Amino acid sequence: MGGSSNYHARSNSLPTRPHPLVTECDEHLCRLKALDSDPWTASGMAKKLAGLQDLQECVNKLLLLRRTRDAFAAQRREKWVDEVFDGSLRLLDLCSASKDGVIHTKECVRELQSLVRRRSSSWCCGNGIANQVEKYLASRKVVKRAIQKALASVKTFGVKPSSISIKDAETMALITLLFDVEVASVNVFEALLCYVLGKKGKAKGSGWALVSKLMRSKRALLTEEGVEGEANEFAAVDAAVDTVASRLASDSTAVGSGGVESMGDQLGKLEACVQDLEGGLEGLFRRLIRNRVSLLNIINN
Repeated sequence: MGGSSNYHARSNSLPTRPHPLVTECDEHLCRLKALDSDPWTASGMAKKLAGLQDLQECVNKLLLLRRTRDAFAAQRREKWVDEVFDGSLRLLDLCSASKDGVIHTKECVRELQSLVRRRSSSWCCGNGIANQVEKYLASRKVVKRAIQKALASVKTFGVKPSSISIKDAETMALITLLFDVEVASVNVFEALLCYVLGKKGKAKGSGWALVSKLMRSKRALLTEEGVEGEANEFAAVDAAVDTVASRLASDSTAVGSGGVESMGDQLGKLEACVQDLEGGLEGLFRRLIRNRVSLLNIINN
C-alpha cells in the first residue's frame, strides 16, 4: 500500500496538469486578445481595461502560490527574475502615463465646459473664452508629448530573455505566462495611449518611427480617420477647440454660436468618456501595485 501510494503521489506531480490558476490566466489572456478586433471606442477601451484588471487579479493569485515562490527562489540569480520584476515597474509607468493623460484632459475639459455652460450674451467676446481655449490647447500639447514619450519606450517591453534554459516544464510555463501577461498589458496601454492621443486605430511600427507617425498634423490625422470612421472623443474635441481657436484668431470679437454649441456637445461626450477611463485605470493601478508588492516579497524573502 505504501509503495502504491508514493507512486501515485509522484504521478500527480508530473507537469501534465497545469495549475488551475495558470489555466485561468490563459483564459483571461485569450479573452483580452479577442478584444483586439473590437472598435476603438470609449466602451471598447473600457472593456480592455476591465479585461486587463481581471488578468492582473489572476496573476496576483498566482504570485501568492507556494510553487511560484519556490520557482523564483530556485532561479533567484537568473536574468528572467530581474526582467519580470522590472516589467512590473514598466507597467506601472505606463499606467501612470495613461492616468495622467486622462486626468489632465479631464480637468481642462471641465473648466472649458463650465465656461460654455454659463455663457452669456457677451461670453463670446473678450479674452475669457480665448484664454480658456489657449489653456486647453496648451494642456493637450503637454499630454501628447508625455504620451509620445511613453509610446517610444514600448518597444523594449515584454521581451523574454533569450538565455532562459529551464528543464522544469512547470517553471518554464510560469515564466512564459508572466512574459505573455506583460506583452498583453503593454498592448492595452499602447492602445489606450494612442486613443487619448486622438488616434482611432492601433499604431503600427515602433520606437521613433511610431512617434514620428503620431506627430503628424491634426489635419492629416483627422482626414485619415474620416475614411476609417468617426474620430474618437479626444480627437473630436481637439478639432472643435481648434475650430473655435481659428475663429478667434480671425475675428476676436465673436466666436459664433454654432462653433460654441458644437464644442460644448463634444466636451460633454469626452467628459463621460474620461470618467469611465479614469475609473478603469484607477482599479488597474491598484492591482499593478499589489502585484509589484507581491514580487518584492517573493524576491526579498
